[in-house]
Amino acid sequence: MRRIKLLGVGINAYKHLRTLSCCVNDVAVFTDEFTKKASHTEATLLVSGRSEDETLTAVRLTEALETFSDAHLAANDLAIFYFAGHGYAFDGKDYLATFDTTATGVPIGINTEDVLEALNRSGAGTSIMFIDACRANFGREIEYFGERTAESARRRGKMAFFSCWPGEISNELPALGHGVFSYALITALRQNVSTTALELEKFIFANVNGLCARNNLGRQRAYAVVVPTENALLNIIDGRYKEIAGPRRRNMIVIAGPSNAGKTMLGQSLSTLLNYTHVEMSSSVWKTASNYPEYNGNIQEFMEQIVWRERTLDCVAQDVLGASSALDNVIVCGARRTEEVDALFASDWKIIPFYLYTSSTDRFRRYRKMVQDRFHLSYSDFVKKDLREYSWGLAAIAHMDGFEFVLNDAEPDALVTQILRRLRSFDIRPGE
Repeated sequence: MRRIKLLGVGINAYKHLRTLSCCVNDVAVFTDEFTKKASHTEATLLVSGRSEDETLTAVRLTEALETFSDAHLAANDLAIFYFAGHGYAFDGKDYLATFDTTATGVPIGINTEDVLEALNRSGAGTSIMFIDACRANFGREIEYFGERTAESARRRGKMAFFSCWPGEISNELPALGHGVFSYALITALRQNVSTTALELEKFIFANVNGLCARNNLGRQRAYAVVVPTENALLNIIDGRYKEIAGPRRRNMIVIAGPSNAGKTMLGQSLSTLLNYTHVEMSSSVWKTASNYPEYNGNIQEFMEQIVWRERTLDCVAQDVLGASSALDNVIVCGARRTEEVDALFASDWKIIPFYLYTSSTDRFRRYRKMVQDRFHLSYSDFVKKDLREYSWGLAAIAHMDGFEFVLNDAEPDALVTQILRRLRSFDIRPGE
């Protein structure tokens, strides 16, 4: 029998931070609705609802994660971590705030890397994080919670649903007794919305937008990281994959360009608006790298010394095509070689390609802000990494037939609007 292990954490009361209203109810009702759908779920619920309730300290939650990680789940099983409360970033890391978190000084809380590691150690074949937390800064340096968590989830092959984009507020509606994101997710369960990751993301995004508009709340855009790619069609309740029937219109938007040019942001934004599946080619590489735990080089060295020596130069593109075979519409980010692009163009997909470029200085600033990199590159090393990837064929891709060169020197919303305008000429529009 398929097992599902769920750890739900809801924190209204904080000793040093702003009190929240709906987090305890969010997690409690989600857990109740989910276990109705999947009666074989083993759920653990941890909440802090009163100012005198100090049980959900960082130490207590760490202990709960250790127990959760020792679940001894199997490849067919599912592990879920659900958090509603404050989130923040500090010194290049993302944290979930606990009762004893302070707004300044040394961070107290749970590093999201520890959550992802607990999901990994649980042994579950599929893992999901649901994070209903503000991603705005609350008094620290200008760092936004979530970007690093999303990237780490992709690298580790874990799905993650976020209540809002970096810098946005995760709104609460006390009249409903819920946060906007959690209410949308709970409504999906109650209305028997198909709970594949792709359809769940579409439903949540639309309902969060609608709730915020009707209640005159600030902009809040929910989104998901879905990895591996084939999990886009995975029903998280019963563990089965949905089959797409009928005529198929297979569009693939390809976004290439140097590291930290904004490809992931653009791909994620477009995928949410267009209801496409967002695919990072690097996810395939990180999945392969997990089979070489003793390898100590960087990812560029791994590609050159392991991947391209043992396989073909277009192998990453072939992995993407294989993983996407059951899908209709995808956005693929991160091609590095002309051989990879050639493989995508040779497939039966309709390819719409863009080359996104930003100056090396702007990209380095972004790298320093968001990437947890054990190598901690200097600017000169960052440029050397650029040159290495350009030599693979990344520079040549910008001049390949069909590619539209896009300079990313505007605000993110302006870039998304620009690309959406271009996509209309290919008869691709939001909401379709």
